Amino acid sequence: MVKVTIRRLRAGLTGASGLILLGQADAGCAAPVEHESVGTTGSADTAINPGTGTLTLAPGWGASTILYSFNVAGSVDEYLRVGQVVTFDLSPYDIWESIHPGVSAPSDPSLLTTLTPTFAVQFVGQGDVLGTATSTVKSWNVAAPYAISGTSTPFTIPAGTDTLVIALSIVDATDKSHVELSEIDFQTLPVFGAVLANQAPTKHAIFDNEGSGALRTRIIEGGSLVQTGWVDVALTDWRADEIVQKTLLDTQIGTAENYGRFGAQIIPIYGSVTYEVSVGWEQDQEGWSEWPMSADASPRVLDLPGRTAYETTLGLEDVSTLSLYFHVKAFLQVDYTPYGTSVVSKLYTQGQSVLLKEAWDNANGVPGANYVLPVVPNTAGSP
Repeated sequence: MVKVTIRRLRAGLTGASGLILLGQADAGCAAPVEHESVGTTGSADTAINPGTGTLTLAPGWGASTILYSFNVAGSVDEYLRVGQVVTFDLSPYDIWESIHPGVSAPSDPSLLTTLTPTFAVQFVGQGDVLGTATSTVKSWNVAAPYAISGTSTPFTIPAGTDTLVIALSIVDATDKSHVELSEIDFQTLPVFGAVLANQAPTKHAIFDNEGSGALRTRIIEGGSLVQTGWVDVALTDWRADEIVQKTLLDTQIGTAENYGRFGAQIIPIYGSVTYEVSVGWEQDQEGWSEWPMSADASPRVLDLPGRTAYETTLGLEDVSTLSLYFHVKAFLQVDYTPYGTSVVSKLYTQGQSVLLKEAWDNANGVPGANYVLPVVPNTAGSP
């Protein structure tokens, strides 16, 4: 008897659902990559060679409703791009509970390597499904009983894609059981480089930190900015931390009574820090403007939960440079409610927002120096 379990299904995207795609794969039918042509990329907006990428299956985030997320790693960096050749990496332990809920994973690797996972990928552009692909783990590498891994067959992200929507089918050859997980069980993934090949190419300039804390600037799509196009400018929360030297800020809001192994103690209590960020910009030497940036708690340029990016979009004229600086204000947010009746003293009033520090992010840390991004002519041609 074949056991088939179908998990949650979300409708709404234009095109075939993940479950239909998986049904095709299970029937032995090919599911070719199909996508609409969106034109060719002009020399002015030459992108980074997208190279290869790996999506490593991971648990869902904290209280999130998704079952699985993905750790994205590529031959270039942590971003997915149009034209990239991508595979999935996972362990059978990661998916055992989904196909055999409530059953402990066996210690015998031969009972785990009978699992065959097939991912169904929808290539979405501007809300429409442009094409589909399937990607299957056909064999497992057993380095040790608890070190089993598999890599799926590769697929290529087609032109025009800005999002990957993913579903999964798992078959166990031992008992012929079969489960299908729909797209709402998985993190959706942003793709960059979808809007390069048109009359107004869009690029993303991200101002963030390296692992060492050093500040860096990247154009995710590569190359220069393009005249008559757009640039989405993003400054990350960790960079803002560095600019204001957050660890040196005094965030104490009072004291509270705490009971421990040595009895009652009076301890300091702290508020949280939020930012207001604005960007100063000038095209060539046409005069400066400073605009507020919006705080985005789910930004496309950051794939970690709980991160924030401060963003704005700038239109580019027929100029040769875009100059930028950032203005960061750090505010202490005062909230005594988490401490209840244990509060002994208060330095501020409840709900108060206190400016702790104001700082500027200038090129190389030099006051008055600006970040200068080259802008090149648009060679995409006329409509």
